[in-house]
Amino acid sequence: MHLINSIPFSFLKNSLHSLLAILLLTGCTKEFDPNIEGAKDKIILNTFVNNLEVIKASVTKSFPINQGFNIVELADADVSLFENGFFLESLIYSKNSDDDLGLFTSSFIPKIDTEYRIDVEFGNLEKVTATATIPNGVSISNSNVEYLDGNSYKLNFNFQDPAEVNYYYMKMFFRGFKTDSVSGEKVFIDDFRIEMPQEIVPAEAEKYLDNGYVFKDDDYGGSLVEIAGIAKSGNIPGDLPGDINDIPEDVEMDSTLLFVRLETLSEEAYKFYYSHARSINADLLPGAEATSIFSNVQNGAGIMSGIFVSEVGIPVN
Repeated sequence: MHLINSIPFSFLKNSLHSLLAILLLTGCTKEFDPNIEGAKDKIILNTFVNNLEVIKASVTKSFPINQGFNIVELADADVSLFENGFFLESLIYSKNSDDDLGLFTSSFIPKIDTEYRIDVEFGNLEKVTATATIPNGVSISNSNVEYLDGNSYKLNFNFQDPAEVNYYYMKMFFRGFKTDSVSGEKVFIDDFRIEMPQEIVPAEAEKYLDNGYVFKDDDYGGSLVEIAGIAKSGNIPGDLPGDINDIPEDVEMDSTLLFVRLETLSEEAYKFYYSHARSINADLLPGAEATSIFSNVQNGAGIMSGIFVSEVGIPVN
């Protein structure tokens, strides 16, 4: 198995950062043997295509895990984007001075129910390709949050689960901020995790990043779903290996709005989220059997999947 390369953690800034950062510590791909000849020369493509931002992809080269931690960016790769089989554009590479890895980005926000394909070529490495489609999402409605005491909040909201099979990831958070010394305005920096009550999600749900859960809609059956329970806030560390909430001490929590992020996942996104969750949860159980992580990148490694993001800030009463 190989590590999946990644970029710095920032859940709100964009979906790629939100999921791939922790893979530096825990990720491995589907069926790669670190001892086979040429295993280190596989292209790794990682991108989560969503309805809120331009397409952003990281492109790196794999390396055997027994040869140390040595991420190799393929900044000069040819990264081509297709829509429903037709070539659209080449993704453009850029890297900020404070980023560990650069990203290849598109010039537009992708559409839902539309197939996107990325082909990556670099030197004499084998060309890789992967596809993704953003599913139709759900809307959060009838939301209400009441402060109880200490760090406890009573919450409820609804969403209409469609008739077809659906997959979800849900998390909650308060935003963290610093006060600008000149303007006196709030500058939002990071998120304070919220510990959700496990009973608000199906029993088969897997605990995942940022104290969130990934689950199928087997218990919903296309009905109006009501989420209700008692949540707890604060600088709560994640339960998973490497899932660390490292908010600086001088960042304050804005408790006036409780944010709910509900992601409707494509089947590929669900398989990746769920297999990754099971893999890192298994690490917490002595003697548990290792679980491989889903990948849909042909001839290489990584993940390309579609996600519809629904996010609301609910005023706290």
